[in-house]
Amino acid sequence: MAHKSYAAPYRLTTDTGLDATMIHGFIRSLNARRKEFKPERIIVTWESHGTTSWRKKRYPLYKTGRQLNKQFISCQEDLKILLYLFGIEQYYSPENEADDVIGRLTCDSNAFGLGYPLLIFASDKDLMQLIGEHCHMYDGKKIITTKEVKDKFGIEPKDIPKFLAVVGDDVDNIKGIDGIGPKKAAKYINMEDKEDCPLRKYKDKIKFNEKLTKLNCDCELVEFKTNNVLLNQTIDSLLDKYKLKSIKEKLDEYKLMGN
Repeated sequence: MAHKSYAAPYRLTTDTGLDATMIHGFIRSLNARRKEFKPERIIVTWESHGTTSWRKKRYPLYKTGRQLNKQFISCQEDLKILLYLFGIEQYYSPENEADDVIGRLTCDSNAFGLGYPLLIFASDKDLMQLIGEHCHMYDGKKIITTKEVKDKFGIEPKDIPKFLAVVGDDVDNIKGIDGIGPKKAAKYINMEDKEDCPLRKYKDKIKFNEKLTKLNCDCELVEFKTNNVLLNQTIDSLLDKYKLKSIKEKLDEYKLMGN
């Protein structure tokens, strides 16, 4: 949501040069989802900036070329504080990605008092591995269940990591097996031990890739909390800083996101 909001085809800029586009888009989008689905709890997960991803350590070419500019990072930090002040839970995990954090919350939902059902708001294919009877995805247009995964890829959600390991993932710069497209991958991913399987000779590469495409559902979570210095900031002061008058005028409505 942060990346998509920041990449909006318009810019909201204050008279002091601050770019309010991401914060404005994120807050409005999150509130729209709250009104649409009426969830009992909302949890936002984040990448762990400042620590090298374990995937990057294992595969230095992972997500090559994806750079975050200083403006994005600065706005993101203010967004985290604003969400905290709204009362919204936020988690990250050192050396892990936001998707891993979602995996941990989903796979260990009872430990976090989440119960069921769960709805993941994202469009990343790798998160489809978490879909099941009690966990669905929403990509902004439609609900994705096990049926949608089967219809689209011809596989069960649990097979998504191996499927991506075979076909590759351009977004993460993971190279798949040459000559093996989605249809062949769906047909052969669970047959690589058979002598006539075209994937058999690529077992080591597939295993390596699958380590990258499989979510780390055992990652240690850290809840985002602000220190005393940051607590001097208020919802009003942050909204004024970014000149977000439209949100401030409906503040009582937006505060419901944290209830």
